[in-house]
Amino acid sequence: MHWKKTFSIPAEAKLSPASTDILKRMICDADTRLGRNGADEIKAHAFFKGLDWDKLREMTPPYIPQITSEISNENFD
Repeated sequence: MHWKKTFSIPAEAKLSPASTDILKRMICDADTRLGRNGADEIKAHAFFKGLDWDKLREMTPPYIPQITSEISNENFD
């Protein structure tokens, strides 16, 4: 992929600063990528502020897609 030439976040996306930062720090060269020093680096990012990683599997997700079959793809554009 040619992310260096094509990746941009349009202003109309109206993302939070933390959202913009995590995207830019994940879509970059491997030697500067967030998480290159382990998963804790990603977990500590401001995007995940307030998330209790220890109880993640016990939480109810904010959105549960309705599917009609195991090969369902109606939730994708």
